Amino acid sequence: MELQIIRENIGQLIFLNSFISTSLEYEMATAFSLSGDPSGEHILFHITVDKTIINPKPFADISTVSQFVEEKEVLFMAGSIFEIKNVTFCESSHVWIIKLHLCNDNAYELNDVYQEDKTIVSDQKSPFSLAAALLRMNLFDKAEKYYQQLLDNGSVIDISSSDLTIHCFWRLINVARNRGDFDIAFAYSRLAIEQSPDRPELLYRSHKYISLNYLEIHSISEALEYQMKALEIQQNINDTKDQFADTLFNIGFIYFSQIIPNIDSALDYFFQALNIYKEWNTYDEIIRCLNAIDEIYLNKKQKELALNYFLQALQVIDEHFPSYLPYRFNSFEHIAETYASMHDYIQAMKYYDDALNAKLK
Repeated sequence: MELQIIRENIGQLIFLNSFISTSLEYEMATAFSLSGDPSGEHILFHITVDKTIINPKPFADISTVSQFVEEKEVLFMAGSIFEIKNVTFCESSHVWIIKLHLCNDNAYELNDVYQEDKTIVSDQKSPFSLAAALLRMNLFDKAEKYYQQLLDNGSVIDISSSDLTIHCFWRLINVARNRGDFDIAFAYSRLAIEQSPDRPELLYRSHKYISLNYLEIHSISEALEYQMKALEIQQNINDTKDQFADTLFNIGFIYFSQIIPNIDSALDYFFQALNIYKEWNTYDEIIRCLNAIDEIYLNKKQKELALNYFLQALQVIDEHFPSYLPYRFNSFEHIAETYASMHDYIQAMKYYDDALNAKLK
């Protein structure tokens, strides 16, 4: 069953929740893959690693400390993210070969247009990291149980009681929202707001969480209202510019999401966010902003302007993520589609070819 799921999801991401022991020796790895039940299916994972990728989970050659030096063992950390590149069957060895490519930690966020609070979570030393991994794997019941245990046993964690409670509420909001239990998500959102009236640095984040709940159920005016409340608090406390820019981006996205999009307001907020991201050299967010801006210009039928921002995004990708294929594929495809809509089919074919080559790598 697992093999079939992988075969049906080529090009998608896989999140592995345990340490992975691998070998640099192909023959030895093949022997290990054949050592199980002879009546079952045998699988060999062929993993490629680009050492230039940004922020991968750690991996290391541990041959010198391994009990079996001849295995040439490489250990990948729990939580590693891989793109499924290909699945083939080797007739000579009767083994399924699954080709994986190690991705960086941002891979899970590639399709998230709306910015959630980036300060929540990914530190492996965080008490929330295990539940975050469970949530990524759609194990909602287990994630919820873990957060509830943190609420019940918070005294053993180096974090204040009120902070722990609010952080757990935020994460329980995520669990409920991912399940589609929006009544529960709203209940936790309001509890988080009630717990932080004197903590503006926490209160504005709670407002952003309830805003996202409203956006998910297409209550656009309420989503905008709570983002604006968050923005006002951030202005009053002189919040860090990158967090401020995230809220500006969210507001722009909400304006663009209205039934009749408020194009001018959306552009204004996207450009404000873009200027801050450029100041902070946060290149992931620069790409996201440029892509949002070019989508707006496409909506306005200003295709030359849209193309200009698509090409700017590609330039940032070339300079800072040259080997990160999902970024390149999406960028090539958008540029090709824009050229095609302008009836420049020669350029469209060129970028479609580039997209195909990026997809096949």
